[in-house]
Amino acid sequence: MNKKVIGLLMLVAVIFMGCGNAQITEKYDSARNISDGLIAVKLNGKWGYIDKTGKEVVPLKYDNAGTFHEGLASVENNGKWGYIDKKGKEIIPLKYDEAWEFSEGLARVKLNDKLGYIDKTGKEVIPLKYDETEWLIFDDEFIAVKLNDKWGYVNTNGKEIIPIIYDKIGVFLVDGLAPAKLNDKWGFINKNGKEVIPFKYDNASNFNGGSAKVKLGNEEFYIDKNGNKIDKNQK
Repeated sequence: MNKKVIGLLMLVAVIFMGCGNAQITEKYDSARNISDGLIAVKLNGKWGYIDKTGKEVVPLKYDNAGTFHEGLASVENNGKWGYIDKKGKEIIPLKYDEAWEFSEGLARVKLNDKLGYIDKTGKEVIPLKYDETEWLIFDDEFIAVKLNDKWGYVNTNGKEIIPIIYDKIGVFLVDGLAPAKLNDKWGFINKNGKEVIPFKYDNASNFNGGSAKVKLGNEEFYIDKNGNKIDKNQK
């Protein structure tokens, strides 16, 4: 079977599934996309969950509800969020101001204007003390955190890996270096927090394919991982 036929069959399957979901959710006021085999639906101001056949598996009793990821979904009542399993059992108490979906066994939560991460038992793995966090898909090892207007990195166990001293910080791609801003100048650090390329640039982008674009004064150019200027056509 050629690729065009396979692609067409996949498209038909997606359309068919979409139509099926639309039919079983048409009696509800609102519905989210199916995830982990369940669909969050809303009726008369309350959210719950149905399966692919339309059977109600979690009662419609929540003020808000997210989609299931890794077996758990975030739900909210009276302004507080927590997590339930696919049977509707409350696994993590509804006590957070905001709660995000689980990924790689962790979920970001917010309480009293502070952010952190919990595991599936509700244990704080990364303390709820940060002003901002960013867990980018490019790197599953580190989470960027902001505290008192400074950025750094912690690992998924909550250990501080890169000191929280930078004005801004980029991401570690395949090249193993990240741009960081310190005292209004940009440079590059490795995953141990060591300064690899000096903080002297007015702007800097992430390394990709062995080169990064930087700005020094009015000039923009590319550098290699040793900080040497290279021809743009060689980036």
